[in-house]
Amino acid sequence: MKNLISPDNTQIHPGLRDEILEIIFKDRVKFMSFLSSAVVHELQTPLSIIRGMVSSLLINQTQDSASKLRDVLRETDHLLNRVGAMDKTLGEALSTNESRFAVRPVVDQVISYFQKERLEKGIALHIEVDENIFIESKASRLKNILIALLHNSVGSFTSHDSSKPKNITIHTTQENKKLHLIISDTGVGMSSDLQKKILADNDMASPLPRSAGLSLALAQKIANDLDIDMNFVSEDQKGTSFTLTFKSYSVN
Repeated sequence: MKNLISPDNTQIHPGLRDEILEIIFKDRVKFMSFLSSAVVHELQTPLSIIRGMVSSLLINQTQDSASKLRDVLRETDHLLNRVGAMDKTLGEALSTNESRFAVRPVVDQVISYFQKERLEKGIALHIEVDENIFIESKASRLKNILIALLHNSVGSFTSHDSSKPKNITIHTTQENKKLHLIISDTGVGMSSDLQKKILADNDMASPLPRSAGLSLALAQKIANDLDIDMNFVSEDQKGTSFTLTFKSYSVN
């Protein structure tokens, strides 16, 4: 596979650009499948190489160096797990069919992708989502949104920070025939500058900072496509709360 980025890290490889454009015009679904595979490949390969190199360096290291290398190894494992979760859901996201489904199983599946990292960081998880709540939407796309939100929440904690409680809460509320799915955390929160950037650029018209901003802006765009209202409040060093509002729901 060609490199996605040129040596100066600013331009897509010309040959790959032509290939992408050709596929776009021929078959949109084929293009999405090709692009998702390319992205996952470009992330998994270097991360796997880094992991192997760090594992080798752990041999005959001083205690301090070994500790730092283990930190790198742990974070690399976390990234690989997230890439794996993305790989599982990108293919599902190609589905365009809406269906009626229970919210809780989707929440549980997304949580499982972050289980190892959550436990390593000592994050307590609280879930209050009734198993009998159903919505009419696209389950795979909702999963994409939740992955972005959980990625932000879990990533807002560090393994070494023990100065305050580490909690992530997922719960639902009902109001005026609408369903609110709320994901909140007690992590580091987001600065006001990043919040403004996410809100200003959720149409993806200009680049976002290399941070959680990109995945959150993508989640916002998916939510807009599904007619789901997505809002958030965040306070720097205190935490973030995301709310997904569905305009209708049912209870079995």
